[in-house]
Amino acid sequence: MPELATDFQSLPEEYQLVICLAEETHKIAVAPLQLLVGGWSGAVVYLVSVSNNETKRVEHCILKLDRKGNSAKSDEVTRHNTLIRKSTPEFARDHIAELVFDRIEHDGAIAIFYRIAGQSLLKYRPLSNYERQSQLRNIFAETNKVLLTEWNSSPSFEAIHPQKILQKWLGFRLNSGGNIESFLQETLHVNPDIPGLLVNGHVFPTLNSAREVGAAMVELQAAMRLSRLWQNQGKSEQARELLNAAYSKITEGFTTADMKEANALLAALSS
Repeated sequence: MPELATDFQSLPEEYQLVICLAEETHKIAVAPLQLLVGGWSGAVVYLVSVSNNETKRVEHCILKLDRKGNSAKSDEVTRHNTLIRKSTPEFARDHIAELVFDRIEHDGAIAIFYRIAGQSLLKYRPLSNYERQSQLRNIFAETNKVLLTEWNSSPSFEAIHPQKILQKWLGFRLNSGGNIESFLQETLHVNPDIPGLLVNGHVFPTLNSAREVGAAMVELQAAMRLSRLWQNQGKSEQARELLNAAYSKITEGFTTADMKEANALLAALSS
């Protein structure tokens, strides 16, 4: 195997091995340029230079090193490919990075190379790199535009409530007692159970609120499945009571496909 770059030699052994395997498998040499993220979860993200050993072609990529969780329902590459498949070509081109090589995995450690696609590296830096209020304001303004406007602008997309996006995106990070809840309580001195925060005249849901909305939507989806089964078995009244109980827990997002479907099913069960 090729000798590992010096800056990589302080990484955990499983990450060092998976980088060596990537270099050997894809006939490349990987040189770290800058550490972008080193999170508490163990994931590490680098800006790297990748040189093809045969063609000598060099390009800058984002290298993510992570461990595959035993309880994860799907891995990052699967989710990435699903997102590309469900996106319009325009959205994918503007907002989704390309995978450069097939993922390399060994003993639970994963190496994934993303292509920068010629865009500014400023778009790939973590929030911790930005300190000025104006920078953060611009970043969040752009994020709001993408999530609330562009994402829902195409007829090929289901209308998705922002809280549902947060719940899916952040996943386990929303768990009660986790880092986000601790940050709200200990650093911001905010009760994480309040429904929302007033920021620049706009109400934003708290992350705990997003967690509750996500749980309520999961309950609603399960209730719809069982209600249809009971409806086919002639138990329409029981089905209506079950679905109505789950439906009543939802307080917003009534234009989403799930809510429209639940409303139509309730109407059918009540007729």
